This record gives sequence, structure tokens and C-alpha cells, in this order.
Amino acid sequence: MIEGSALAMNETEVQALERFVAENDDLLALEEQIGKFNIFDALGIARVEIRHSNYLAWLLTPGESHGQGDQYLRAVLIDVLRKARQQGIPPPISPVELDGADLQGVEVRREWRYIDLLISCKKPSIVFAVENKVDSGEREGQLKGYKETVAKDFPGVIPLFLFLTPEGEEASYPGWVSYSYADLYQALTRTRKSNAGSLGGDVSVFLDHYLSLIGNRFMENPDLDKLCLQIYANHRQALDLIWERVTPSSELVGRIRDWIEQRPTQWYHIKTKQKEVRFIPASWDKMLPPIYNLPKSKPEHWMTLRLYAGNTSLRLFVDVCPTTNSTRCREMLERILKSENEFGFSYKKKLTEDWTRVLSEKVCELPEDEEPDIEAVMARVEKQLGQFLEKTAGLPAALAFLKASQSP
Repeated sequence: MIEGSALAMNETEVQALERFVAENDDLLALEEQIGKFNIFDALGIARVEIRHSNYLAWLLTPGESHGQGDQYLRAVLIDVLRKARQQGIPPPISPVELDGADLQGVEVRREWRYIDLLISCKKPSIVFAVENKVDSGEREGQLKGYKETVAKDFPGVIPLFLFLTPEGEEASYPGWVSYSYADLYQALTRTRKSNAGSLGGDVSVFLDHYLSLIGNRFMENPDLDKLCLQIYANHRQALDLIWERVTPSSELVGRIRDWIEQRPTQWYHIKTKQKEVRFIPASWDKMLPPIYNLPKSKPEHWMTLRLYAGNTSLRLFVDVCPTTNSTRCREMLERILKSENEFGFSYKKKLTEDWTRVLSEKVCELPEDEEPDIEAVMARVEKQLGQFLEKTAGLPAALAFLKASQSP
């Protein structure tokens, strides 16, 4: 009886996979959109941090073979300086000053004192240290040590420290500018368009492949998301099977999603992506009027939880999104950040209109390149989320004053 049931289950799975490949026009559309040849994919370096850093070092070095001088370096640094000011970190030079400066004695170094990228300039006297994190997490004391090293070797120069991640994660140590690959994409794309006529054919192709890689792998793409969701809705059984067998963390993410959906009185599931589940406590769904993160966008919850399964750990984040009503958003933030002991939220930087992460906690370690103990991890998830509900039980009452205004 057991053997017959197992065989029937396998046959069902095979049938689901056959339907997935034989009756799936949406899959063909997805393959057409993302399946074009990409040199970075072909070389197997799409998510290898050291290769990304090598490419950026080449592109940002004025005298390199791309023939663009300091155009890309200038564009990225100006954008970083602007981000630093927005995040309450005093920039060593204003973006306007840098834009008009004649950059002299520029040096871009790889793995200098273990720092991924170090960009120094003699005139004006500036130094930028870049820590690039694609999938891996920080080592304890790593960022603090880098700041001390730069201060020792560049006395008298005000340095700027950049934490580059796919989604603009906040660094664990203060004084690091959060910068996402989406920010990098926009800065490089603007420069690519303005200098299209001066790019050689081979350099143009190389740069376009890199921009395509960032756009498909590290950025939000509504059309791509819609297509993927449609495929998943029509072929959930086949995709769940593939997902379970391909990515070490995929089964865990699916279990977290199911766990949340099975507890509608406690949690409200928003969306699930390959490595993360976004959700909120059920009590938050009616806690505030809907808000908008961009003009003409769909209403969203202004604050969400996110469980992210990285290569080495599962982390819990709480993020506050930007809104069209910056005054109201600031009132929300000031209230929830009034006392760290009240809800457990904290934010050390200057409040801005950008995304604001008010909580970042490690749930547990995850083994690299192998399946985690799902039951053990889920036990930790249940315990930590239970503690979170207890800690934030008074949040709806604390934010009741916001219900008076129903406009976003």
C-alpha cells in the first residue's frame, strides 16, 4: 500500500512536470525575456561577488580599455554622495563640487587590505571604500575594521564608506552608505545613454550585458514578476517540485509561506519571492489607511516584515516604505522609534524619505550549499515571530491617531 501510494505520487509529479514544459506559453515568453545570451551567465559569475567587483574596478578606472575616462566613476560617485546626504552621513565633498572637479591621480584598487574596492583621488583629496555583498553576509567586526584601516592609511582625508548590496541593505556598523544594485544600475544607465556615441562596439556589448544582468537579477521588474506569478499559479505543483530540488533554501521559504498562510488570524501574507517572504501581523492590515509608495502606484502596507533566507542565515527585517505623504510617514516613524524598548524598533541614521529599516534580527544560521533542518528552523521562526507579536501588541493603539486621515 505504501509503495503504491509513493508510485502514484511520483506519477503525479511527472505529469505536472510534463504539463509544465508542454502546455506553457507563458514559460516561452519568460524564456524569451530572460533567456538571451549573457556573457556573465555564460561564465557562471552572475552572483560571484569578486567578479562583480573586478568588473566595477575596470569600469570605474579612468585609464582602462573602455575608453570612457572618468565618466562612469564620476556618475557613480556623485550618486553615492547624494545618497550619503539623504541618509544623514556628511559627504566629504558635495556632488556639485565633484561634478565640476578635474579628477587627478585616481586609483581604483581591488582587495586592498581585504576591502573589495578602494577608490582614491589625489585632487580633490577623497577616498571611497566599497564593501560589495551579493549573497554573503558580513563577518563580525568586518566593517568596523575597514573604517579603522582607511583612517590609519589616509590621515587627513575624510573617507566615505559604501555598502553595496542587491537591495540596499543597511550595514551593521554606522557610517556606511547603503547603496543598492538598482542605484548602481540607474547611475550606469544614465551615463551609458549620454555617452552612447563614444562607446566602442565591444565595450557597448559588454556594458549592456552587465546592465541586463543587474536588471534581471537584482532589481524589481513588475512585468517579470507578473509573468512569474502567472506561471506559478498555473503550474504550482511542478514549480514547487523544481524549487524543492534546486535551491537549498527554497523548501524553507515555501514552508514559511505556508506557515503564515495557515494562520490567517495572526498573519497576513503579502508576497513570496525566491529567497524571502513578505508579510505583516493580521492586526496591522486595518491598523492604518492604505498608502502609496509612488504616485499612481497601488496602495501598499506602509510597514512590512520580511524573512530573508540568505546563504548563511535566516534574518527578520521590518521595513517602512517611502510614501507620497512624507509628513505622515515621518510622524509614523517618529512614533514607533520614540523608545527602542517599547517595540524593539531602532534607526541610527537621519530620517529620510527613502526606505527605512527599523528592525534587523538574525533568526538562525543556515548551512551553506545544503538543505537546512527545516523543522528546527521553523521552530525558531515560530518562537521569534511569537515574541515579535508580544513586543508589538500595542502598536495599533499607538498609531491610532493616524486613522483620522484617510488620505495617503
